[in-house]
Amino acid sequence: MKRFLTTAIGVLLLGIGMTVVMTVEATVQDSFWNEVAQGNMAEIAAGNLALQRSQNEQVKQFAQQMVTDHTAAGAELQTLASSKNATLPAAIAAKQQSEMDKLSARTGADFDREFMKMMVRDHDKMAKLLSREAERNSDADIKAFAAKTYPVVQNHLSMARSLNDALRGNSGNSGRNEAADTVNSNSNRSSNMKDSSAGAGNDNSGDSGYSNLRPNVNPTANSTTNSRANNSSNRSNSNANTRTNSNSNRSNGNTNSNSNNSNSNRQ
Repeated sequence: MKRFLTTAIGVLLLGIGMTVVMTVEATVQDSFWNEVAQGNMAEIAAGNLALQRSQNEQVKQFAQQMVTDHTAAGAELQTLASSKNATLPAAIAAKQQSEMDKLSARTGADFDREFMKMMVRDHDKMAKLLSREAERNSDADIKAFAAKTYPVVQNHLSMARSLNDALRGNSGNSGRNEAADTVNSNSNRSSNMKDSSAGAGNDNSGDSGYSNLRPNVNPTANSTTNSRANNSSNRSNSNANTRTNSNSNRSNGNTNSNSNNSNSNRQ
């Protein structure tokens, strides 16, 4: 009897545990269906609104791509959900509707900036969701859908960030302009260096052989060489003067001696 009760309790606890796991799993899957489906519908609604309100051609092109791509993703999601006996929501969430109402109140360039800000925020959230589900979801079909859709959403996010930066003229563009200025500056320095080298080559155009390729770039060596040459020249001149003076003195001495002897003999 005791063994029977122990077994019955074990089976009961196992059943409860399995029920809890299944309930949690169902909740996770329901959250996935809802977030992806409502995210698609929100992007389509915002895109259609931008097509009506925006005067910016780039924004309108982006909006049209959002409508096209998210409509296709929504249809594929509906097919997958039907195969899993899952029911997708028929409308966007209350928070999303509130954001749409705020967007609808904007006009002109203000509308464009707010629309692109929304696109960056929403696609960043969706990209993180799809990346997580592509790795962790227990359903192979959902994992495959998430893995297939993630690159599309990531591409939308990159486009949205670029366009958002362009509309707001923020530090991202400033950084890119500074980088471009740096490249131009380096290019100008390189050009100046080439011009300087070309000028040096023209100055030596009368030389032959490899003289133009080996310019004199060691003024210290030249100075030392010149100094040595001058010193040697000075020493040579000094020695020559000394010898000349000495010879002259000897010659004068001999002349005087001969003269004295001649005078003595006459006397």
